[in-house]
Amino acid sequence: MNSSKTLKDLLAFAKSYKGKLPATGMGGVAGILPGAHAFLNVDLTPGDYVLMCFVPDSRNGQPHFMRGMSKEFKIS
Repeated sequence: MNSSKTLKDLLAFAKSYKGKLPATGMGGVAGILPGAHAFLNVDLTPGDYVLMCFVPDSRNGQPHFMRGMSKEFKIS
């Protein structure tokens, strides 16, 4: 996350994708089959981070993060 920004700021941005992105993307993995595994190797320096799932929900097309599939965490 960019300095002083939070998951709440990122979720607000994601509703319209207008304005300045309050975070820097680091990559991710595509959707995978049930029961499969995927790994993403990153070198995290101390700071605030967010994990978000962008896979669309099969019922309404909304990305999973809009339904709570996101996590804010800190590396000390």
